[in-house]
Amino acid sequence: MIADPSTDPVLLAGTGAVLPGLPGPDGLGGPCVDAGALWEVFRTGTTCLSRFDHPGIPLRIAGQVRNWDPATALGVPERIAARMARVTALSIGAVRSALDDAGLTPEDLNDDRTVLVIASMQFAFQEAGRYFAAYERGGPAALGMDYWLTGTPGSVASGICSVLGIRAQTLNITGGCNCSLRAMEVATTLLHAGTVDRAVVVGADATLDRIFLASTVHEGKRGFRASTLSADPGAVRPHDQEQDGNAPGEGALAVVLESGRPGTGGTGSTGDGVRVPLRLRFRSSRNNGINPVDSGTSDNFVADVQDLLTWAGIGMDRLAFINGFAEGTRNIEDLFCDTVEGLRKAMDYGGILRLTNQEAAFGHISGCAGLLKFVSSALMFRHGTVGPVVGCRTPYARLDASPVLAHDTVPVDDRYALLISSGAGGDATSLLIEYLEAQ
Repeated sequence: MIADPSTDPVLLAGTGAVLPGLPGPDGLGGPCVDAGALWEVFRTGTTCLSRFDHPGIPLRIAGQVRNWDPATALGVPERIAARMARVTALSIGAVRSALDDAGLTPEDLNDDRTVLVIASMQFAFQEAGRYFAAYERGGPAALGMDYWLTGTPGSVASGICSVLGIRAQTLNITGGCNCSLRAMEVATTLLHAGTVDRAVVVGADATLDRIFLASTVHEGKRGFRASTLSADPGAVRPHDQEQDGNAPGEGALAVVLESGRPGTGGTGSTGDGVRVPLRLRFRSSRNNGINPVDSGTSDNFVADVQDLLTWAGIGMDRLAFINGFAEGTRNIEDLFCDTVEGLRKAMDYGGILRLTNQEAAFGHISGCAGLLKFVSSALMFRHGTVGPVVGCRTPYARLDASPVLAHDTVPVDDRYALLISSGAGGDATSLLIEYLEAQ
């Protein structure tokens, strides 16, 4: 299914984050919180994964937000920070950073022409253990209203709005690992329809809890295991000859999108102090019935992307790069290889296909995995360089495409990029972005 076409551009006015950061002198480092820090990771292809230990779980690396205190970072009292779900705190930090990058204050969002869209696969699920413990310890009185205040999708939106003082309309979107790309689609649809002039989209998850981690280290009957059991942060290698899994992570990523229609929008920053928004055109499609965890066939991916490119009127030769769904797990990589082979055949294309991928930078954070592809791709257009596949050293021999490696200098040679994000629930979203120019 392809979204309704629109020739209206959308402005990427600001980017903010609270994501695992580069290791510091103490081996920990602070988080990535702005477009400049993100670009440094994307440009260098550096992993921000770190050692991790959880009792009873054989997981040794994860993407962790370290040296980040919600009370200090958000300027809220300790008692407020202590009651706040971690996913809420991370989301608030990312939205605040994105607004700063766009040259906006929270008060600028207090009108009926702005929407806040929040995407997450699990929201505040990691709070569940605390709820059960409180209930068993003291019954309903001990639990109180904690579930409503920290454990529901609406609690994330409420936390962002109450702490930052935002009165914008809100929308929550959940689903598989592509839910933040779906949130982008919904936001741009509202912008194109003229319903709103500005959308703040935030994707977040904080899934370093026992239940989620147990599911990532379990090996299914078909040999699928999401997480590597290695203790080496460099073990996550998308598109590499050696692959044995990804790493889970936590964090939040936010963007400010504005209408490109005359008389609307007009703020924004590139992350280097120059307030110039990026003008982009979006085309998206989506297909249900694709489940990488079950090692499904690539047919739906191929048909989906072929329809999208045909609708846009371009061939595969116009793609500056592809930011795809392979993540360092061999059976998902093989599914991606099948997709590339199928696309080449369907589109009758035998030329170069450049690949980039940032899964190994921060780990797989379901709620912002798709949004990360968008932000990294937009920054590549802004800086005119295709960033490397983080973690890839020796390209996978079966892959009929060219992963960009850390030592490569590859200029962006066209204005189109293809983003593909898939979810374990059998749901996929493809996004074709066209870089127009700086505003």
